[in-house]
Amino acid sequence: MTERNQDIIIYPKLGKLLLISFIFVVIGIVLIATGMSQEDSSVLFVVMGIICTLFFGLCLTYVTHKWFKRTPALIVYNRGLIDQSSWIQGAIPVMK
Repeated sequence: MTERNQDIIIYPKLGKLLLISFIFVVIGIVLIATGMSQEDSSVLFVVMGIICTLFFGLCLTYVTHKWFKRTPALIVYNRGLIDQSSWIQGAIPVMK
């Protein structure tokens, strides 16, 4: 019996993540702007806006990097699999 030599290659779908990250960065900027424009200078809005902008800005950077570097997220082949879906990449060999 012959072994099939077909690899299964799965590419990431990044369109929704790119859009959602961008929307939340804009929301964070709006929170900062509204917090600073009020008379009492609402510190809570400014802090939430900064946290939101920083976190989702990093997510936007990661997704944009993955968008231009179109590598497969997961490769399954007869000797194991290669996971490239995050910055910490790994390979899992199949034990026989």
